[in-house]
Amino acid sequence: MKLSSDNSSTEHPNANDDNPFNKLRNSFKTYGIAFLLDLARTFRKMDKTNENQISRKDFTATIEEKKLLTKAEAEEVLSDLDIDNTGFIVLDDLIKKLKVPIPRIRKNTIDAAISKVDIKKNGLIPLSYLEEIWDGTAQSYIGEDKTAEERKALYLDILKKDAAHEDFVTIEEFTNLHWIQSNLTEDDADFILTMRQAYDLEPEPFLTVAGSEYADDLGGPRRFSHVSQDSVSRLSRPRESMVNENQSISR
Repeated sequence: MKLSSDNSSTEHPNANDDNPFNKLRNSFKTYGIAFLLDLARTFRKMDKTNENQISRKDFTATIEEKKLLTKAEAEEVLSDLDIDNTGFIVLDDLIKKLKVPIPRIRKNTIDAAISKVDIKKNGLIPLSYLEEIWDGTAQSYIGEDKTAEERKALYLDILKKDAAHEDFVTIEEFTNLHWIQSNLTEDDADFILTMRQAYDLEPEPFLTVAGSEYADDLGGPRRFSHVSQDSVSRLSRPRESMVNENQSISR
């Protein structure tokens, strides 16, 4: 799988400007695959009463402690998050806004994986089931020099680290992990093929459409990206040919 060095094909408009919010949500380039998963978990744990909010003070302290922004930059971000000056931030809104938009075709792929792994349809994904089905053959983003089994162990460790629960991950956590995987992956076809292989997904008609809207998880498209004819051809292949395709991607 090709990882993007500058994320030029996957980042949102104005991603390279000096806006503190853009700087914050592009921190995945420095902190890697678990950035959004870990940061969202940190914020969720601060919500002791499960009211889906944290204080401005807690937000600023966390961002400063993790050296993601200066105090002044954090205050600027807060002006966008707490526009009514309530002193609190809605966590669902914060986590959505921390996501760098990805092509709609990739969001659909993540949703297809969720549909498969949320086996009880209760929003809780059993880690035992992920351990059973997840295939690390092509998942080079976990470690290019690792075997499939070593990658599986690392994948499970990432999901378990600092988790508030032992036996499952939430849909939000699962999505956050693969959202950053998408941000780190240069090519639409590479991302979709590795996700298919990891979770043994069947190709779906929507995955073979050339041209895709950007999804920012805020309820609407941002812009369009081009999916090459070669990518369309690769995505249209039956699942039986996928393993060889992904093995070549991982090398």
